[in-house]
Amino acid sequence: MVYREQLAQWEHSKAELTGSREKVHSIAWFEAEIQELTQIPGKRNQLQQSRDATVRQLHEQLGKTVSEYKRLYEPVQRFVKSAASMDMPLPLAFNVRIAEERFQDNFLSCINRQTRGSFSGIDESNQLIHGLLRETDFGGPDATVQFVNRIDDMLHFDRREGSNGTEVQPADQLRKGNEITDVYDFIFGLSYLKPQYSLTYGGQEISRLSPGERGLLLLVFYLLVDKDDIPLVIDQPEENLDNQTIYKILVTCIKAAKQHRQVVMVTHNPNLAVVCDAEQIISANCDKSTTSLYTFRAPLSLRQSNPESWRFSKERRLPSSIARGNTGCDKSEAARL
Repeated sequence: MVYREQLAQWEHSKAELTGSREKVHSIAWFEAEIQELTQIPGKRNQLQQSRDATVRQLHEQLGKTVSEYKRLYEPVQRFVKSAASMDMPLPLAFNVRIAEERFQDNFLSCINRQTRGSFSGIDESNQLIHGLLRETDFGGPDATVQFVNRIDDMLHFDRREGSNGTEVQPADQLRKGNEITDVYDFIFGLSYLKPQYSLTYGGQEISRLSPGERGLLLLVFYLLVDKDDIPLVIDQPEENLDNQTIYKILVTCIKAAKQHRQVVMVTHNPNLAVVCDAEQIISANCDKSTTSLYTFRAPLSLRQSNPESWRFSKERRLPSSIARGNTGCDKSEAARL
């Protein structure tokens, strides 16, 4: 009888010790915990693969933006090709790419570079990140995923020379006030990658061109890229341009634009009017001795066909207020010009 009671008590204690997965600190609970620990590497690999897939999706969206830029600038590309067929030397090029912006500054501002780790040391960490950025082509998803994973690896292991890859904790390397989740959101969120486009002329950015070259490009766009048929008025298109550029590019563009729109041009270069095959020419002269006498003369054929419309071709004296550069003349005075 006593034996049975002791046996029952022992079995009860055994059941208590064995427990279940839900009973904390029981044998079954510890076995379940050990089983889950053995599965952690596999789960971690799955999560890393899922993270890499997310990075690829983000990069794909950037790629779509780049494709949209290329679509919008397709007329420019077609125009450049057409310029070559017109024997017009126009070294215009459009380029768009995914570029990195301020990753080094933003990332290292979160890192305590006085602690042990791959990014220890001010100069050393700057050189390390600079080298990684320089050798990474962010235009491709594979290179981008490799970059973010290398940064992740360097946060977990000390990859400095002579450190033998000692394991370190990412959170221990952060500056005060920074959270590891925010750092990882920054690394893998790709907010430092931007679609960057550039329009170059002769291999130089537009912002670095001379005023004459910038003006030439603007004229080229208006004359050839813009397919509108409304009249276009241009004031001194030859300004700041050398004779070769005027002849090779400007004249060719004006002639091409004349095929589908009216071009009205004011110029100090009479040769430009001739080589552009101007259909109507109105000459204007100024008596600089008085700075107030202007003469306009239309073509003889036009004056003969419609003399009433060209009565202003006679000499007209400007009001003294305008001749002196006074912009405060009244409307009636301006209307009599």
